[in-house]
Amino acid sequence: MRASRFFVLKSLAAGLLLLGSLFSVRATAQDFHVETTLFAVGRSEPKELMRSITLFHAGKTYDFIPDLGELIIFDPSHGQFALISTRQRKLTEVHIDEINRMLGIARQTLNDRLQRIQADPKADQNVVEQILFQFNPQFDKQVIQTSSGPEVDLRSKFFNYQVLGATTPTPTHVFAYLNYADWICRLNYVLNPGGILPDQRLALDAALREANLVPIQVNFNFTSGEAPSIKAMHRIYWELNDRDRELVRQWDSLQTQGSLKRVTFLDYQRALVASQPARRK
Repeated sequence: MRASRFFVLKSLAAGLLLLGSLFSVRATAQDFHVETTLFAVGRSEPKELMRSITLFHAGKTYDFIPDLGELIIFDPSHGQFALISTRQRKLTEVHIDEINRMLGIARQTLNDRLQRIQADPKADQNVVEQILFQFNPQFDKQVIQTSSGPEVDLRSKFFNYQVLGATTPTPTHVFAYLNYADWICRLNYVLNPGGILPDQRLALDAALREANLVPIQVNFNFTSGEAPSIKAMHRIYWELNDRDRELVRQWDSLQTQGSLKRVTFLDYQRALVASQPARRK
């Protein structure tokens, strides 16, 4: 799903990556375009949260949020992400091994917290269950055919997904889409530590992969109803037009032309976290 920067969007967003060589064999020349709009759905009218454009081209994924000027380029054949702030003119790169390392630290930190809570005789068991669910999310799954198309429903004590799916021209399109969805939710977590582990979104991607579908509408909600529901609408075009190809050319040049300041991943993350209060306004 998307590169959003807020806690509940991370819960919505998107197993380990297959070998890069396998991806390049299966995904070569599978070019398509996805436009995504995220909404917060409460008692009043839905509120638009974010729009993004995602282009799949030549084995890479280009994910751009116009309102934030943020671009993410995923190159699975080299096992890395490039993160670019077009407004701050900054660039950083991070390898998937580093993402896995940071996820491992986050899991250990959360496990340590769990042990401290469990050692307290007055511990809130609901909190314990929520943390355990993060490590091993279990959903009741149902795949049904509706008048709008195939639907995948995942329900649990804490989170629910209701997903309207679509078939694709080839299985390779499913692989490319869901492989990126897996990795962008992992990346979002390490960019914004302290939220919910990405495993619940990975469970949804696994269910879609099993059904050989990609999502065109995703409804996510907390079972308790304490937070707004989130709806993601995806419009997919199974080919790129001339404008898309020009964007890819421009975005590739950002990595190579030397006009951006290269920073460490940690520095990029710090700047991102510092900017979040302003983004929420």
